[in-house]
Amino acid sequence: RKSIKMASYSGSSSSFDTSYPSSGRTSDVPSFGRNTSLSPYDIDPKYLPANPEFIFPIEQQQNSYGTKLFDAVGTSYLGGLSVGGVWGFVEGVRKAGGMSRKLYWNTILNGCTKRGPFLGNTLGVLAVLYASWEHVLCKVTKKEDSVVNKMAAATLTGAIFKSTAGVRSLAIAASLGAAVSGSYFVVMYMTGRGRMGTFGRKSSIYS
Repeated sequence: RKSIKMASYSGSSSSFDTSYPSSGRTSDVPSFGRNTSLSPYDIDPKYLPANPEFIFPIEQQQNSYGTKLFDAVGTSYLGGLSVGGVWGFVEGVRKAGGMSRKLYWNTILNGCTKRGPFLGNTLGVLAVLYASWEHVLCKVTKKEDSVVNKMAAATLTGAIFKSTAGVRSLAIAASLGAAVSGSYFVVMYMTGRGRMGTFGRKSSIYS
């Protein structure tokens, strides 16, 4: 049986007194001498995880379909409601010129309640379609953060949204969806905030 003597400290300015097993492999055990400096960057890469890890489970759930759908629909609806409300307010002010005070405010409120919910509902439906198509494409390709998947989802969203308005309207909406998503990624790339690869990375959620 080999005995290992634990490190002891003399209480003075001298270094730790250490002894190791007689196997001779003292290079595997770090030295705690006075003249030895340990660096946190001296790590063998083979011990690092190959896949992304999450400290809390909620961080992994942020990429789930439900979370993305909730964020997309909520943001789109509130944004459309706000922009539509401003649109209706301006429209109501233009129409209410020369009216009495009561009719003036009634016309403005009618404009806000007409344009706000309309634009909010429209953007909410587009957000549902986009998030659903992106989820399906990520499941099929097993890739996430893919520009190709996101642009394809935007194209399909526009096509389905205008699918009952004729072939011409369908083609225009699909092209508009692809153009908007492509412009967004170009702007993100040009501003240095784009971190998504063209074909994305392999997903541990959709695999």
